[in-house]
Amino acid sequence: MPQIVDVRSAGGRSPLAELVFGDGDRLRLHPRRLGDLGLRPGAELTDDDMAVVERLALADDCEQRALRLLTTRSRSTAELARRMIGWGLTPDEAETVVDQLARAGVVDDQAFAATLSDQLRRRGHGHLRARADLERHGVEEDAAGAIAQVHAQGDTDAAREVVGSRFGPPPYDEPTIRRAAGLLARRGFDEDTVGAVLGLPD
Repeated sequence: MPQIVDVRSAGGRSPLAELVFGDGDRLRLHPRRLGDLGLRPGAELTDDDMAVVERLALADDCEQRALRLLTTRSRSTAELARRMIGWGLTPDEAETVVDQLARAGVVDDQAFAATLSDQLRRRGHGHLRARADLERHGVEEDAAGAIAQVHAQGDTDAAREVVGSRFGPPPYDEPTIRRAAGLLARRGFDEDTVGAVLGLPD
């Protein structure tokens, strides 16, 4: 049976503990698991125990990788779960790790949705684009819809700014109106907003 010969810090900035086995194998786990599983020098693990520890080590590694991703930009829970499944976790294991991150306040779909919506608004995109992007990131439909509705309240001003920066101040001739309408549609503004900004008939 595999025997633990040493338990040490993983070193560097990693918060994980490293288990060193007699055959030279090493596994890294969160220190909170050591006492719960009786993982100490001299402990021998059955094959079943080893299988459990290996899955927990993979989950802890995925958690650390997810935290590094979150330092570059915010992510949705669904996006993180997909990444973790790609790293080798089962869907249930990924959900457990993401839930832990959510309880710690590290990942929050509502905050993610609000941030993404705000970024798109500032870059001149309408609420339809915001909703589509949120759904693509796996934000639940209700949350995506609610954020998109808040976004929509500023769509008219944003659309006017987009058109003005591209085509100058109104009035516009027919070819310019067609180009402007196409631009606004591609940027995720709905028909009502496009009509209001360009003075189109209902």
